[in-house]
Amino acid sequence: MIKIDDSGLKEFQNKLKEYGTNSLTLVELFHADFMKNNTRFKAIDDMFASSPFEIETEDDFDAIEDGELDRFIKSVTKFNSWEEMTQVAATEWMSKKLFS
Repeated sequence: MIKIDDSGLKEFQNKLKEYGTNSLTLVELFHADFMKNNTRFKAIDDMFASSPFEIETEDDFDAIEDGELDRFIKSVTKFNSWEEMTQVAATEWMSKKLFS
């Protein structure tokens, strides 16, 4: 009988469960290295502070029209849209957490 060492798989599954249920802040998702490599800002707060938007609350952020936000993101990052930026950041974050 062949014995398979599945300890790595179990560890991966545990990490996936742990991180799959946590919610992230924008600062955690768009950490300093991500911002430095993909934008002209050191922090997500700096990026939004330079934007034409008045963002004090989550409702303020939600009220921004997608087209306006995407135009801003395209002008100050390597991305064409907010959705693209968040997807890349989430993929990088998850890869770091699961495979480190």
